[in-house]
Amino acid sequence: MRLSEITRKGGMSLMFQLLGVILSLGLNLYMTKALGTESYNAYALSLSWVVLLSHFSLFGFDSLITREMSNRSLDDSVKKAILIKGRNVSFLISLASGLVLFCFAWFFYDSYEANEAQYAKPAVLIASAGIPLFTMLLYYRSFMKGVKRNETGMIPEVLIRPALYLIAILSLVGYLEGLSVELIVGLNIVAILVSMLFGIVISKRFWPRKVKAGRFPKMFWKPTITFMFLAVVLWVNNRADIIMLSFWENTVHDVGAYNIALKLTDFVAMPLVVLNAVFAPYFAEYFQDKKHKGLKPIKNLIRLVACFSIVLVIGLCFKPELFLSIFNEEFVSASIPMIILAASQLINVIVGPVGNALSMANSEKTVFQVSAVTLAINLVLTGLLIPYYGMMGA
Repeated sequence: MRLSEITRKGGMSLMFQLLGVILSLGLNLYMTKALGTESYNAYALSLSWVVLLSHFSLFGFDSLITREMSNRSLDDSVKKAILIKGRNVSFLISLASGLVLFCFAWFFYDSYEANEAQYAKPAVLIASAGIPLFTMLLYYRSFMKGVKRNETGMIPEVLIRPALYLIAILSLVGYLEGLSVELIVGLNIVAILVSMLFGIVISKRFWPRKVKAGRFPKMFWKPTITFMFLAVVLWVNNRADIIMLSFWENTVHDVGAYNIALKLTDFVAMPLVVLNAVFAPYFAEYFQDKKHKGLKPIKNLIRLVACFSIVLVIGLCFKPELFLSIFNEEFVSASIPMIILAASQLINVIVGPVGNALSMANSEKTVFQVSAVTLAINLVLTGLLIPYYGMMGA
C-alpha cells in the first residue's frame, strides 16, 4: 500500500470536494437571499428526500461494487454481471421510490390544518422525479470508486452538477422577476440529469466491455441486502433530523437554519468522508490479500485529518453566529445546535473510518448491527425531543 499513490488520489479528491463544497455553499447563500426562509426550507427538505431515497434505491449494490471491483480473484465476467444486475435493480427501485415520495407529498402535506408546510408540497412533488437520476449518478460514482478512480468519479456529482446549477440560475435571474422554489428544484433535476450523463460517459472507459456478462452469483445477494439495510440506516441517521423537523407545524420553519448548520459542520468531517472513498478499494485489497504491508499510510493520513478538524471545530464554535448570519440573520438561532453538530463530527473523525474498513473486510453485518442500534436511539430521541425543543432536540 503505497503512501504516494493514496496521497495523490486523496489530494485530488479533497481538492474536487472542496471546490464542490464552495460551489454548494455559494448556491445555498444565493438561494437563502433570493428565495426567502420558507421557500429555502422547502428546497432543503426536497433535497433531503432525494438524497435519502436515492441511497436506499441503490439497494446496497454501491458498496458491493466498490468492494468486488477491486477483488483480483473475481472473474471479469462475474464483475460485469454484478454491474448489470446492480444497475437494473437500482433503477427499478428508484422509479418506485420516486412514485412513493410523490404520493406521500401529495397526501401528507395536505394534512396541515394551519397550512404551515404547504409551501413544501410543490418542491417535494417535483423533486420526486430526480430520484432515479440521482440514484444512477451515485451508482456510476460507486463503480469508479471500486476501480480506484474516485477522484475522476467525483467530477460529475461534485463539480459538474453544482456548476451547471449555478450557471442555470444566474442565467435566468436577468429574465425573471423572481425565482420560485419550483423552478429551483426543476433546474436541480436538469443539472442532475446532465451530470449523470457525464458520469456514464466517464465510467465507460473503465467498464469491462471485452467480456460477456456471466450469471449473477446468488452468494452476493446476502451481502447486498445487508449493505442495503446498512445504507438505509446510515442515511436515515444522517437525514432523520431534517426530515423529522418538517413533521411538526411548530418546527417546520427551522429546516432551513438547521440545514445550513449541517452544511457548515460538514467541513469538519469532509476530509475523512472523501478519503473514505479513496481508502475503500485499498481496504478491500488488504483484507483479501495478506501480503499487503499494512495500513500505516492510511493511519498517518487520518491523524493529519484529525488535526485539521480540531482547528476547524474551534473556529466554528468560537463564533457560530458569524457564519450563520452570512446566509440569513434568522439562521443565528441554529448557533448552539451547530456547536453540538461540530463536536459530534469531530468525534466521528477521531474514531476514523472503522465502518468502511469493516464493510470492506466482509464484516458488514457487524456495522449494520451497531448502526441499527444507533438508528433506534436516534428516531426515539428525535421523536420525543423535536416537538418540544426544535433544533436543539434534533
